[in-house]
Amino acid sequence: MNSQRRPKLSLHTLLTLDGFVADPNHPEIAKLEIEPLSQFMLQRSDVLILGRPTYLDLVDTGEWPYPEHPAYVLSRHKDWSLIHPTLKSSTDSLTNLLTELGQQQRQQAWLIGGRRLVMAALADQVLDELVIHLLPVTQQQGRQFFDQHHLSQFELLDVERLAHGIVRMQYRVSYL
Repeated sequence: MNSQRRPKLSLHTLLTLDGFVADPNHPEIAKLEIEPLSQFMLQRSDVLILGRPTYLDLVDTGEWPYPEHPAYVLSRHKDWSLIHPTLKSSTDSLTNLLTELGQQQRQQAWLIGGRRLVMAALADQVLDELVIHLLPVTQQQGRQFFDQHHLSQFELLDVERLAHGIVRMQYRVSYL
């Protein structure tokens, strides 16, 4: 782990009972109230970090959903634009961005990204916490959350039963 001061990096994911990353367009998932799950992460984060594909997916469905929160969008592309003043683009690595955010006194970052960004965070050993919301539905297809083995361990910190049979599990990530 990077010894310099940096914000704690947390990842939030929605998983179905059969182990797939929840597709918000799935009819059973669309019936659940999942917006409060994002609010949980927003309340405890002072900066958001997104991958460019995730950012484009979010704004494709409408306006930027987190206008009150500063956010960085990581991308290798230099010539593209963002739609909201609280957003900044960065071509830095995740590790370098976290170091910069630590210098800005950021304490807690929420990683909102796809598989590539999540796997980079695990490979660079900078992911500190995993928050899983387990949804009481099956979708029988989709993406598995972990499809590669990483030398990491997960220590269960908290479990909370929420409305609609949703379970929140918080894990600390440590690396071997």
